[in-house]
Amino acid sequence: MSKKSNEVGEFFSNFSKDWDTLYGEKRNIFMRVIDYILRRDIYERYELTFKSLNDDIKGSSVLDIGCGNGIYSIDAIKKGAMKVTGIDVAHEMIEICNMSAKKENINDNLEFFVSNFPVSEEMSISIGSFDYSIVMGVMDYVYDPIPFLKQLRSMTNKKTCVTFPGGKVFRYNLRKYRYKLLGRVHVMGYKSNQEVYDLMKASGFTDIKINYLNHSGGCYFVEAE
Repeated sequence: MSKKSNEVGEFFSNFSKDWDTLYGEKRNIFMRVIDYILRRDIYERYELTFKSLNDDIKGSSVLDIGCGNGIYSIDAIKKGAMKVTGIDVAHEMIEICNMSAKKENINDNLEFFVSNFPVSEEMSISIGSFDYSIVMGVMDYVYDPIPFLKQLRSMTNKKTCVTFPGGKVFRYNLRKYRYKLLGRVHVMGYKSNQEVYDLMKASGFTDIKINYLNHSGGCYFVEAE
């Protein structure tokens, strides 16, 4: 892994337990209200992802990049996916994924790997391609997006759902400097639908639909084939 990938992996490994509590009403009511106000996009992009995949997910294969605590991967299996592979750069996140899968008694057709993305050629051959791919909250930390998106395209047979962080000047600078003050990793920001569209197009995607979520700092929810 590159130095930057190691930094991101270390950051999310340290943040893994707190991140896991964002889902499933694991926090107290006060913190859930705060999360809804400040992190509303996290919950909305979850709803939009499974709305986009709809019943097509049944019997399909799904690649979950930056799978975090495994919520998308595990719920994809519950919704009828035949095969799901989750990848995350943070080893502590993958440990949580495996514990959650065991707790849900999901032993078949679901696997998790600690890896950067793009993955190695060996790993790419090993895991193959997928009907659908999910990339939520990952592009915030991808400093060279074209290689990432090109491999995403090569491994996605039908559709991907991916988010890009909003880059409107005030919100982006506020987030960037807040992360800097807290000693966190650098975050990216994208200023327009056109910038996001051009990146997806240059990476080989077509039929690109972009929905800007204008809250919680703003992000672009993208569906592309």
